[in-house]
Amino acid sequence: MVKRISKKILATAFSFMCIANIALTAACNNPKTIVDYPEPSTEVIQSTDTGGEVNDIPEEEEIDEAFLPEPDSLREEGKFKYNPSSLNSTFKNQISNPKVIKAARKIMENVYNVEETFVLEDEYEITEAEFNIAYQLATQSSPMVDSVYITREDDTNYKVVYFPKVDFDERNQPIYGEGLTPEEAKAIFDEYETFVTDMINDNLTSENTDMERAEIIYKALIMNVDCTYSPTDTVEDSDDNVSEDSESPMLERVTKGELYIWELPYLYMYFLNQLHVDSMLVWCWGEYQPQNAELLDTEMGDEENCIWLIVTVDEKPYTCNIIFEKGVLDSQRLIVGDYDPDLQYFGMSDETRDKSMKVFYINPSGTINPVKEPKVPNCPEDYKKQ
Repeated sequence: MVKRISKKILATAFSFMCIANIALTAACNNPKTIVDYPEPSTEVIQSTDTGGEVNDIPEEEEIDEAFLPEPDSLREEGKFKYNPSSLNSTFKNQISNPKVIKAARKIMENVYNVEETFVLEDEYEITEAEFNIAYQLATQSSPMVDSVYITREDDTNYKVVYFPKVDFDERNQPIYGEGLTPEEAKAIFDEYETFVTDMINDNLTSENTDMERAEIIYKALIMNVDCTYSPTDTVEDSDDNVSEDSESPMLERVTKGELYIWELPYLYMYFLNQLHVDSMLVWCWGEYQPQNAELLDTEMGDEENCIWLIVTVDEKPYTCNIIFEKGVLDSQRLIVGDYDPDLQYFGMSDETRDKSMKVFYINPSGTINPVKEPKVPNCPEDYKKQ
């Protein structure tokens, strides 16, 4: 039986994730500045339209290619093609050093190609601290990178372990062991890529707006991805409920119907990364409001924590709670097998959100750069389909 992760453990993991990110970045604060933007050019341009007069107009600063928009195959070519180096916009916007962004993409490409070792050429000129930031950015953007363990061999050489076994020491720090062969990892990657590619191409067209992309994939995920819930017994950590594969990465389980429902927001985020829709994963502390849905009400119980995405399109942010949507749909399907989702938790305002989870405190779920940590936006309006 697949182990259902304890909600308390999951909530604690969220807190540790935020603390770990802050600690890692803080530990990397050297006296030198590593994230400066290039200085804008102030070259004076000679105008030919004013009889040779000199106009003191600064030349427009050239944008580094690292900051250019990601290619959008669905809109540009009419068919979606998986992009292994597509970055999460929220985390990317915390980075001002283009070399860190380029290094993150290089990490993602090498993992996608299941390289056991790879080299970051001298052109990147990044320090160990900068590599750690690039590694975090890659992990937050790609479930493939989130499934590996990378060690720095020297200034330019890195080693990758795919789907490593993980134990924890007395301080609850991870200890990484042996993993899968590149061939075994590639098979899992290929299955996931096919899953993502087919779901997007089967449900979206080049004409869909960003908000339509977010809504259609949200619905497709809750209708087609099977999830597991917490056990109803009181002994959550009993050996009878634990299997050797219980801690396997999400990527290894998502296509097998073994995804834990609290992982669904991460999967939704990874899809939105591929679709270039701005999203922010947020964690909240609050008071759950029963929704008259058996599976969801049992899952939440007196739970005080929750996680969801805020999707922003045309500068308008909306709360999208895919956990609640999935829990309600599965509860309804216990009664009516082919019930369609109502999408009542998609595109919520703060006021509507509080009717299911009254929020006392909310924060981004993790950060790469605490100095540039984004603030959780207010969601003043409900999204209404036109």
